[in-house]
Amino acid sequence: MDATQILNEINGAVKNVVTISEIGDSILQPQYFDSFVREMQKQAVLLDETRYMEMDAQKVNIDRIAFSERVLEKVDENVEASNFAKINTNQNQLSAEEVVAVVGLTDQMLRRNIEKGGLEDTIIELLGRHAGKDLEELAIFASKHWGGYDNEAMGSSQWTAIDLIDGWIKKAENKLDEDIFAGDNDIEDVFEELLITLPKQYLVDRTDWRFYTTWNKQNEYIEILKDRGTALGDEMWENHRNVRYKGIPVVYVPMLERFDSEVVMLQNPDNMVWGVFHEVTLETDRIPKRRRTDFVLTFEGDAHYEDENACVIAIDVDDDVGTNSTGDDHPLFE
Repeated sequence: MDATQILNEINGAVKNVVTISEIGDSILQPQYFDSFVREMQKQAVLLDETRYMEMDAQKVNIDRIAFSERVLEKVDENVEASNFAKINTNQNQLSAEEVVAVVGLTDQMLRRNIEKGGLEDTIIELLGRHAGKDLEELAIFASKHWGGYDNEAMGSSQWTAIDLIDGWIKKAENKLDEDIFAGDNDIEDVFEELLITLPKQYLVDRTDWRFYTTWNKQNEYIEILKDRGTALGDEMWENHRNVRYKGIPVVYVPMLERFDSEVVMLQNPDNMVWGVFHEVTLETDRIPKRRRTDFVLTFEGDAHYEDENACVIAIDVDDDVGTNSTGDDHPLFE
């Protein structure tokens, strides 16, 4: 199969997954948009567990309704109830920001996928998984204050997207600094402090909550359970499944390893919201000298909370991050 045939196959595959908009953009068809989102979630633990919203506009409101006062009152027959229950309504908003994902496929790889069929699925799968990892990282670690920091902890000087939005850590109202990890504190002490700090009106059903953490911290907790010599400890040691602290699952999130520090989050996944604007564009860029074709995908996304007070995050930031030219605090704490 020569380069001309490969190019024809690529053009045919792209035409199969997009429709041309009124202004000439190649937009993913709805079924391929859905596939793209599913691929984003496959290797991104938090994108898979948290609440996804398809955005039909660049700005979408997240409803939040909380009853801040009592709702029951005594009433007499044929007497209208008063406006006793005052509803406190606040809305956060997803505001989609544009990012570009570029994935290159060599001619050799393209030939293999063309010969076995399903080139369209291969393109969507590769783009979705790469974009999903990056969007999960943005959703966790992004801060509009990363710009100007001289550091290597996040590679922010190389990755321009890191200060595009404020992510879940930055937006969380309740944060504990590195002191929680100091001294003789073990991971159980950290879990307990997170539980104590969480406003208790949110802790209705513990099975709805998660401790999201790094491999080191989950493993530290499993080792503690093992050393107790109980049946629960043996089970945790053997299969590492259903690891819980006081009824709350302890979940390892590989993406938390991307930040050169320890992170433990107490979160309700349904409170963590992310979204992608439904108009995702796909284009190709042929690079003949390298015998490669780049697939350029442009989409708009954001992440937020339904209620940013309904979470607690403990984070031990890397001392090497330093400060920016104005001497401000760490970008995830500013």
